[in-house]
Amino acid sequence: MIDLLQLKSRCPEIYEDFVKGRFVTQKTSQKFSCLAHDQIHEQQSAIVNGDAGIIGICENEAALKRWGWSQVQKLEGCLLNVK
Repeated sequence: MIDLLQLKSRCPEIYEDFVKGRFVTQKTSQKFSCLAHDQIHEQQSAIVNGDAGIIGICENEAALKRWGWSQVQKLEGCLLNVK
């Protein structure tokens, strides 16, 4: 909590972004689809740990490449939606 109280004086750029609402990512074009970054991370972890899990993906080079590319595409989409 002390870090947040000192954010304005210690990291003014981050403070300004925080005040502007840049602590969430908008996952879709819907207005109320913003999620906190840690929640998005949890969702991505659940997806990876889904059917075969990360071990299954890592054992198949083609699957790993497809998964990696899909993550880049998702990230680019999220970054475009950050307001």
